[in-house]
Amino acid sequence: MNRSILAVMLVPVLALAACKSRNDVVATYDGGRITRGEFHDWMEMKRLSTETILKSPKHQKNKLEMMALERFAVEEAVKEGFDKNAEFIAFADMAAESQLMELLYNREIKEKTVFREPAVRVSQIFIRIKDYKIAGGKRQKLNEAELKRESDIAVSRAREIIAKLGKKEKFEDLAKQFSDDFSKKNGGDIGFIVAEMMPPDFSKAAFALKEKEYTREPVVMAGGVYILKITDREDLSTKNIDKIVKDKMQAARLKNRFFAKASKDYLDKLAAAGDVERSLEKSVGGRKSDVIFRIGERAFTVEDLDRRVALYTGRRAHGIANVPVTADLRKNVAENYFKLELLRRTALQKGLDRDPEYMKKTAQRRDSILAREYIRHKGSSVSAVTERAMREEYDTNREERYYSIVDRGGKKEKVVEPYQKVRDRIKRVLESRGQSEVVRKWREELLGGRHFAIVESKLEGDSDK
Repeated sequence: MNRSILAVMLVPVLALAACKSRNDVVATYDGGRITRGEFHDWMEMKRLSTETILKSPKHQKNKLEMMALERFAVEEAVKEGFDKNAEFIAFADMAAESQLMELLYNREIKEKTVFREPAVRVSQIFIRIKDYKIAGGKRQKLNEAELKRESDIAVSRAREIIAKLGKKEKFEDLAKQFSDDFSKKNGGDIGFIVAEMMPPDFSKAAFALKEKEYTREPVVMAGGVYILKITDREDLSTKNIDKIVKDKMQAARLKNRFFAKASKDYLDKLAAAGDVERSLEKSVGGRKSDVIFRIGERAFTVEDLDRRVALYTGRRAHGIANVPVTADLRKNVAENYFKLELLRRTALQKGLDRDPEYMKKTAQRRDSILAREYIRHKGSSVSAVTERAMREEYDTNREERYYSIVDRGGKKEKVVEPYQKVRDRIKRVLESRGQSEVVRKWREELLGGRHFAIVESKLEGDSDK
């Protein structure tokens, strides 16, 4: 057989041999192993930049260690019965709820939405209206008369630029020279917009223009004055958007707007069902037994909302003390609660809670949360910070860490803060430091005790230099 023919025949075989298999073992430990497929699934669940990580063996080692620690933490947590902790169960339930909503969104909105909407590609020159002045070394807002004067100046500048356009000067060149917007580097090009994407005055002016036309009068808006030019007009649709809008990020933003509208329409339809009632105004000032909404035979009360708010603020307030529960916050949580329960009912009716994809991702997410909460729990076992330790930290590091810069007669000076003023801050610093040290030692003991090892020959990418 001809050698060149043989070489050609061998190429696919060699390529196949070099291919990385999902079944390849990339790490081992006492009692288990991590395959490439499991590692990829874990990174996807964490929403990590897989492409970036797989370019570097160093990054892979770091993430494999994190993945192994999560597994070990889950095992330890189950042994200690930590998975029965009420707070963990609440977090896990919320994560499962979120996963179910994501699946419903993908199936009912992203996969089924068909859109077609007029769009224009816009270039702009933006002249900012100055709304402040410097007086006595301080920034001050302009009064009404001063603001009017600055607006007139901006309009006058815009008209001068429009006059230059009338003399056949290029829009792109004028944008680079005069625009106060970041788009100036692109000659004023901001890409495609749809009508509801921009403020009404902006959209009205843009969509009134024909292709290659520019505004003959400045478009005055809060904050600045615009000169607009249309460089293209298209009907963006499900089928053509990726071909027309070359910028992937811009295409994604436009799609998300279409999906958001479809989501609202979908929710409005669910809320209009005959067995749905809502009295969300009772979320503020209502009695615990008051019903804020009803879906089917299930009634949701102010007491249910209280638990929801407590969980929400508890999660938001991790590491932060005294997050206020305002009336607006209660209203927002109540509105989201209502929408989520509407969607949950629909998802359950469609049997999405039995979907293999949902069950797999929910189990992954549950273990991730269990590991996170357990590790946080391990860190919280640190001994209480003593007054002596706080004083020592202050005395040792006050010149470097616990000071402020003050302006004295135009000269900036460093002033050490009094101990009592920074005491709580020092306490938090020492607590965090102690927690980190406890977790570090626990991680080292756990990895060493389980004989965790990475199979470096199975890692992807080039070796780190």
